[in-house]
Amino acid sequence: MKPGKILLFGVVGLFVYSLIAKAQAGKKLNVMFRTLRILKPSGLNLPTIQAIFSLQNPSSQQIILKSIVGDLYLNGKHLSNVSDFKQITIPANNEIDLPINIKIGLFDVLSNIKNLINNKKKFAVSFEGNVNAENIVIPIKQTISV
Repeated sequence: MKPGKILLFGVVGLFVYSLIAKAQAGKKLNVMFRTLRILKPSGLNLPTIQAIFSLQNPSSQQIILKSIVGDLYLNGKHLSNVSDFKQITIPANNEIDLPINIKIGLFDVLSNIKNLINNKKKFAVSFEGNVNAENIVIPIKQTISV
């Protein structure tokens, strides 16, 4: 066999191995919906609400998160759509927090604040959506108490 063909097979083999390793790492990504955070408003603006996600990479390969998309529900009632399409690199054997700003209509904000004040109870906040990591779509359905 000619040296050029051996080199070509070696390069193709490394490329295929790299793709398989990335795909396996993407499948190991652990995504957790942690909490909602309310940031203080500036001026006459409404407060900004953030959904905080924790991304854990237990593999020995870095993972590139391409997107996270889904819906938030407050006590089973649709609150808002959540999306982030910035590529984020999660280092190998590491965890990062991902805050995503949420846009909620004025009526929904006032209604939910009124309920919080009147009930003084915790709310069930659910996230239902998907994460795209290394071109692998991972479904997420998690509920937290706020």
